Amino acid sequence: VASMASQLKQERTALNKRILKISDYGIAV
Repeated sequence: VASMASQLKQERTALNKRILKISDYGIAV
């Protein structure tokens, strides 16, 4: 269960990073 939770957290952080990148690009453009 712990490994599953950590995996979920990693996916969430990756998603947040992707959204931040998209927002940064949007602001840049």
